[in-house]
Amino acid sequence: MTSSGAHDRFPYLAGRVRLIYSDAPATIAINLINAAVLSFVMRGELPSPILLGWFIFIAGVMVSRAVLYARHRLAGVYSEDEARSWLLRLAILTTLTGIGWGVGCLVVMSEAPPLHKVFTAFVLGGMAAGGLPSLARVFWAYLLFVVPVLGPAIFYFAWQGGEIGWSMAVMGTLLLGFLLMTGWRQERVVLEALALAGQNRELVNSLTEEKNRALEEKGKADRLNDELLRQISDRQEIEARLSDREKILATTQRVARLGNWEWDIVNDRIISSEENNRLFGRDMTATPYDYDTVLQIVHPEDRERVDAVIREAVSGCKPYSCDYRIVLPDGSEKMVYEQADIVGDAEGRATRVLGINLDITERYEAEKELLAAKFQAEEASAAKSQFLANMSHELRTPLNAIIGYSEILKEDAEERGQLDLKPDLERINISGRHLLQLINEVLDLSRIEAGRTELHLEEIDLAALTKEIAATVRPLVEANGNRLIVDIPDEPGMMRADATKLRQILFNLLSNAAKFTERGEVRFSLSRFRDEAGAGGKEWVRFRVADTGIGIVPESLDSVFMAFERSEAGRDSKYGGTGLGLAISRHYSEMMGGAISVDSKPGEGSRFTVRLPAKAVDCRPAKVVRAGE
Repeated sequence: MTSSGAHDRFPYLAGRVRLIYSDAPATIAINLINAAVLSFVMRGELPSPILLGWFIFIAGVMVSRAVLYARHRLAGVYSEDEARSWLLRLAILTTLTGIGWGVGCLVVMSEAPPLHKVFTAFVLGGMAAGGLPSLARVFWAYLLFVVPVLGPAIFYFAWQGGEIGWSMAVMGTLLLGFLLMTGWRQERVVLEALALAGQNRELVNSLTEEKNRALEEKGKADRLNDELLRQISDRQEIEARLSDREKILATTQRVARLGNWEWDIVNDRIISSEENNRLFGRDMTATPYDYDTVLQIVHPEDRERVDAVIREAVSGCKPYSCDYRIVLPDGSEKMVYEQADIVGDAEGRATRVLGINLDITERYEAEKELLAAKFQAEEASAAKSQFLANMSHELRTPLNAIIGYSEILKEDAEERGQLDLKPDLERINISGRHLLQLINEVLDLSRIEAGRTELHLEEIDLAALTKEIAATVRPLVEANGNRLIVDIPDEPGMMRADATKLRQILFNLLSNAAKFTERGEVRFSLSRFRDEAGAGGKEWVRFRVADTGIGIVPESLDSVFMAFERSEAGRDSKYGGTGLGLAISRHYSEMMGGAISVDSKPGEGSRFTVRLPAKAVDCRPAKVVRAGE
């Protein structure tokens, strides 16, 4: 490719690259601050080595960008061909930045609770939008940044499925599309602005040359008159072209809802573009506007903050960005994102501020609606849990009476020789106990969802525990003609966990295996292992329950651990149950820092695996206490 071809493909590249590099310090600081905040928030949700490694990666890329920025400042003026090299180096680092954020936050969201996932999604959206004003001056450089930032999260939510997952994936895709469209339009705006600036310089140079020739040929009046007429004609043509380009620029800004303005600090006068006037609902060209007048347009609750940000930027002669609400003449409000650069004199004192305003009202309203929907869902869930807890308590009292009286009546019937009543009384007793068990499961789940379940961690002898559980479950297994196989090491050792909840997890899995298997095999195994960190890594205990029963269809595997879900609706009449046992087991496993998974094929059986730390810790999220509670 020739040099001229490169210029045609990447017009005004040197000027755009210098603009991108000018925003490097703020970009580096924002990345480091956001990475530090996200690491702090996620410190209790992910292992420290993962968070530290990710933060070191982001910090390393930011150091590289800082070094590149310093070298760029020393390079001085460079040609269009040299600008391609500077842009390529910057694009590599911004792509690494995007990959670091996208892949890193994907790891965070795969392990974090829902609230932390939403927080992480907001951070990713902010990072993607934050890079727009700077990187979109060269659109493909912004494309290489924003796709790695949002792409993994979109894929993750789509993979998670469900209403929330698909909704987040769709909103993420819409945000990505909106940012790419806005970035492309912003590049067009920048190109038009640079083109106009270049044409203005050409016009000035042309007029200067013509003036010098006119002075040299002052004595040739006729030729001078013809030359002046030609110059006037050329100037009118250039002005017409400039007017057309200004109209194109105004149209582009209107489509992008992007207004630009200039503040002459020395004379305290603000010059606003047509689109900026439309955005603020005021004609700032008809009546002179100073800084204080424009500041009064800002919402009273945001005014002090915006004033502090601008004054600090002017004092330090450095760029700034912020978002705030404005009040229109009719009393309505808009949300505006503002970004500006400060121009100083030779002594470093600020003389002008050049800025843009972007209407982000729709995005702001969407975020508010999303938060409101989230709060409503949480309140509904809490109300449901409280209702279940209250109803479970109310139902258990009469059920205990029914069970007790049925046992008394059965004993009386046996003493009186009324053996014909015994089967009916036994059915009443068995049904009552079954219903009481279901209610207890509902109560356990409601306690979990209400955050009232406590962990009581203690040292557990695994050999004694497995022996006790095997003895308890063996009659259930053999009732369906099955064989129970216990496969544990000779000395399985100790572990620290909640013994009651661990027993409940294993009993749920073994009783399910016995229930869904007939004349087959139920295998209960135990093993210990360390994670990928090797000898110094974390030690885990793995429990497995495998059966040769009916198995689970693939489409039901994703919902088998959800409350009130059963693998197939057609099994209800034969096997019964509420579908709560596996949901409770999953909650208990996660509370102790572990996880539960399943592999299954229809007709071949299922294998459930519980992985728990050998030294379990309380992994429940901290309760948020609101002001006034």
